[in-house]
Amino acid sequence: MDSIKNINAFTQENAELLGLFSMKNTRDGIKKICDNQMRLIKLALSTKNEEEKRVYSVEEIQKILDISKTTAYELVRKAPFRVIHVGNAIRISKIDFDRWLDRQG
Repeated sequence: MDSIKNINAFTQENAELLGLFSMKNTRDGIKKICDNQMRLIKLALSTKNEEEKRVYSVEEIQKILDISKTTAYELVRKAPFRVIHVGNAIRISKIDFDRWLDRQG
């Protein structure tokens, strides 16, 4: 509980020093700062997860390219990038697909 008080005091002091909030609305300002910080943390974590991803599914290719499911399967069948079959599942090499996509522009 003391750590939360310390964080609130620190954030309030910094906000006031920056002249962002008056004493009247400091609490609302602190909440906005904390909400924005949490949003940025979530964004950073989701970006990190995307960077660690090694393969795409056909459905992901469909969403990335905003194409129909049929067109996505046709593209994968022509395979201008590495395609991996695992049982009935089809996976596309993220690195190969991203490189192919970059060359299309």
